[in-house]
Parts: sequence; C-alpha cells; structure tokens
Amino acid sequence: MEFVRALIAAYLIATLAATALAKLKNWRASSVSVIRESVIPPRSAGVVVIVVAAVELLLATLFMLGVESAVTGFAGMGLFLAFCGYQLLVAVKTNSLMCSCAGTSRTDPASLPAVAGATLACLAQAALACTLAVVGGRPGGNLDLLTITAWTAPIIVFLAGLLRRSGRSEMDERFHVGLASRRYEFEEITDRQVIG
Repeated sequence: MEFVRALIAAYLIATLAATALAKLKNWRASSVSVIRESVIPPRSAGVVVIVVAAVELLLATLFMLGVESAVTGFAGMGLFLAFCGYQLLVAVKTNSLMCSCAGTSRTDPASLPAVAGATLACLAQAALACTLAVVGGRPGGNLDLLTITAWTAPIIVFLAGLLRRSGRSEMDERFHVGLASRRYEFEEITDRQVIG
C-alpha cells in the first residue's frame, strides 16, 4: 500500500507542478486562451491564471511534504473537480474543448468522446487526490525520494527552459545584428558594381 500511495503522490505532484510552471512560464498565452474560453471575464484572466498556477504549485509542495494529507488531498480533489466543471462549461459555451492548463492553447471539437475523455481524466485525478486524503500520511525511505524527485524534476526542467530561452534571445540579438551588417555590406558592394 505504501508503494501505491507513493506512486499516486508522485503522479499528482509531477502533474500539478508541471502544469503550474508551464502556466507561469507562458502566463500571457494562457491568459489569452482563458479569454477565448469565454467563461472568465477578460480583465480577470491573467490574475486567474497566476492564482491557479500558485494553488497548483502549493498543492504539489504540500503533497510532497505530506503536510495535512487529508486537507491537501481533498483540496486537490476539489481543484480537479472544479477543472472538470470548467471544461464542461467551456464545451457548452463554445462547442469546443479548449485547454490552456499546460501553458499552451489546445482546441478540439466538443464531440461526445472528447468531452467524456476529458471528464473521465479529471474524475480519475480527483479520485487519486481523494485516495491520498483517505489513506493519509507520507511515504518514507526510498519512496519519499520518489515524491521529492517528482516535485524537483519539473522545477529543474522549468529553470533549464528559462536559461535556454535567455541564451537563445542573446543569440537571436547577435544573429540579427550580424545579419543586418552583412546585408548592408552586400548592398554597398552591389551599389559600387552598379556605379562602376
């Protein structure tokens, strides 16, 4: 039972941390997606994205630490059920199944199989969070390392992405400057050939 609890906790920790960090990394794109979903008022979209991401990251951290597992588990269950209701509301209002939970926008037609699949996924995650609330506690020993790794891995990937993005923007600036100077030199040579 200890191993199953650790696997459930690791899955929920990794899922919540990864989606929270993806939303924070691309909060503007997520905000635009939330506006397109037509449920939350446009002025509140950015704040809602950041608050939801903060709640997800907090829950992932509490699951990892094993703090108040009953409260944390039921809070996680509530979050997944709220997301399920939100997706159903979006499907009814827009006749499409939109999702910006991972920091990018995805839109699918609101077919019965797609809506049923999204609903079942949310309900399964809610059930897993409820299981942690009922079972309680925190895994120990090597299994504790599994939950710590599940929490740490998304953060490392997030930080690596930020470093790669900042390095790429510096390279892009150098490339554009270099390309502009080469174009100028080429035009200058062309003008001399035309004159001569």
